[in-house]
Order: sequence, then structure tokens, then C-alpha cells
Amino acid sequence: NAQGFDANRYFTQCQLFEARGDLETARQFCLNALQVRPDFAEAELVLARVELAMGDAASAEGRLRRVRNRIATAEPLVLLARAALAAERSGEAEAFLEEAKRRLADEANVELEAHVAMLSGQIMQSQGRYDEALSQFARAIAIDPLEPEFRVLDAQLRLRLRDPGSAAQQLTSYIQLTGNDRDPDLRSLLGRALWAQGNLSAAAGHLATAHQLRGARNVEAQAADLRGLALISYAEGDFAGGGLALRESFRRENFSGVLGGNTLLWVLVLLLLVAVHLVGE
Repeated sequence: NAQGFDANRYFTQCQLFEARGDLETARQFCLNALQVRPDFAEAELVLARVELAMGDAASAEGRLRRVRNRIATAEPLVLLARAALAAERSGEAEAFLEEAKRRLADEANVELEAHVAMLSGQIMQSQGRYDEALSQFARAIAIDPLEPEFRVLDAQLRLRLRDPGSAAQQLTSYIQLTGNDRDPDLRSLLGRALWAQGNLSAAAGHLATAHQLRGARNVEAQAADLRGLALISYAEGDFAGGGLALRESFRRENFSGVLGGNTLLWVLVLLLLVAVHLVGE
């Protein structure tokens, strides 16, 4: 204590940086809290939540299994369901959600109820039950209309079902409701929905904004936005802009990974189709 090693202070800082979206710093402060006090269950829960947001589902799941019976709320079980779903274990995710619902029946929590609906929708989507999935996403949105993740998941599924108009409307209504137009995933998806509707100019604007809003570490998403911008530029006849965006996309991702995933092949095929179309005109 004389040297300032205070687990509660570290934990408070962890929560503060998580709320700000600085997940790496939040993770470090939670690790500091656990180093000072290894049995700090609340710090381990928040650290698991941060690691899930960072994409480290395996580490998060190990922590959640350690605290699931030491914390009486439904949150550890909801997060365990999310981790299991990330590992494509939908049956196990369903079991965690059922246990979470039993805890929520004893102690209501609106935020967790919304996440249970969202995860249920994701499970149903993975099983091909698309109408039921949309119903669950709608329930999550009704419970918490200010959470952008619910809107993004709903719009992604609608776009997959070839209903870009409804997808764009879902995302636009969120921006109009909240005034928050700085979520990069939402702006990128809105751009793709408008692209699917043929509104290339507006689509390019949203993709460019999404690319600018993303953090420097999210290079894969940045590269995907730039590839979209490249194709739109080529389709509009802006070959210089398209070439620049495509080169920048390759700078932000593993080129061999693009080849291995056949992404580059599809990009080249699309460029060829655009070229043939322009020559035909």
C-alpha cells in the first residue's frame, strides 16, 4: 500500500478505460489488479469481458469458468455463451443462456436480457432459422435501442438475405435516434447496404468515414473498407482513385492471406467485369 499497489484503484482504472474504448490499457490495469489480489473475481470478470471484445475468446472463457460460481449475477454465463458461440459451439452457448435466464428470473437486468436476446438470435442464425433470429434481434433492439451492436447484427442478416433496403433503414434509424454516426462497423455496413442498392456515391462516403474512424490496430477491417472503396471507384470510372485504395488495402493486410482466402481472385474478377462493362459502354 505504501508503494501505491492498490487492487481497487487498478480495477477502477480498468473499468474507466474500458468505458472509453481503450481495451489494451483496460486489460493491463485489470491484470495489475489481479497481480495484487489474485482472488479478485470482479476484476477477472471485467478482464474476461475486455478480452472477449479484443477477440481473445479462449483466454476469456478460462477466466469466466473460474468466476461463474463466485459471482451471483447472470453476466458470467452470458459472456460464456458469447465465448462458446465465438468458438462455434452453439449447443454449449444455448446451455449457458438457459442458465443465465434462470438467474435473470431471480434478479432482473435489462442490459443482460438484451444481450441474451442478441446471442439467441446469433445461435438461431447459425442454425439457419433466419426469421426467428430477426425476431430475437428485434427484441434486443426493443429492450436497448441505443446499443449499436444489435442494429449491426440485424442489418448484416438482412443484407445477407438480400434485403439491403431494410438493412440501410435499420442503421439509418439508429443514427437518427442517437445522433451517433461515429461507429465504424455501423458506417461500413451502411455503406455496403447502399452499395447493394446502387447508391455508389453515398456508399463510398460511408466506407471512407468508417476507414477513418477505425483504430490503427484494426487493419483487417480497414483493408476491407478500402477494397470496397476501390471497387466503387473503378465502377465510377475513377481508375486512379481505385488503384490508390487497392494499394492501400494491400498495405494493411497479409497479402498471402488474401491469396489464401481467394479474396484477391474475386477482386480481380470484379475488376475485369467492371472493365468489360466500361468498354461496352
